[in-house]
Amino acid sequence: MGMPKKSEYESIVSRAVELGAEEAKIIGAETIITAPWVRLKCQFGCDGYNSTYCCPPHTPTPDETRQVIDCYKKAVLIHNAKLGSITKIIVKLEREIFLSGYYKAFGFGAGPCYLCKTCPRKDASTRKRRGPRWNPAA
Repeated sequence: MGMPKKSEYESIVSRAVELGAEEAKIIGAETIITAPWVRLKCQFGCDGYNSTYCCPPHTPTPDETRQVIDCYKKAVLIHNAKLGSITKIIVKLEREIFLSGYYKAFGFGAGPCYLCKTCPRKDASTRKRRGPRWNPAA
C-alpha cells in the first residue's frame, strides 16, 4: 500500500482525539527535528533514566531516529498533557493504522512508559515506576 489519502489522514487525526489526545495533526516528516540534547535532558533531568526499555540509553540515538523518520513523508503529531496517556494512545493508533494495511506505521512516544505494571527489563523489574522530576501539569 502507498501513503494514506487525505480523508484517511483526517480519520487518523479524528481517531487520535477519540482515543484521548487533546490535539492531533498531520505534519511533514521532514519538519521533525532530532537533537542530542534531548538524551542529555533525560540522563541528567529524569529519575527514570535507564529504568525502562522506553528510556535512554535503551532508545535509538538522535541519528538513528532521524534515519527512521527519513523513511516517511508524513507524520501524525499528537498532543496530550496527561502524563503517561500519550503512550497508550500512540500504541493503539499505530496498531490500528498497521492493521489497515499501512505496514510502515510506527509510533514514537514521549515521557515515561506506563504500559506494563512491572517493566520487563531484567534489572529494572524491581524498580519503582518514576516519571520526570518536573511536571508542568502539577
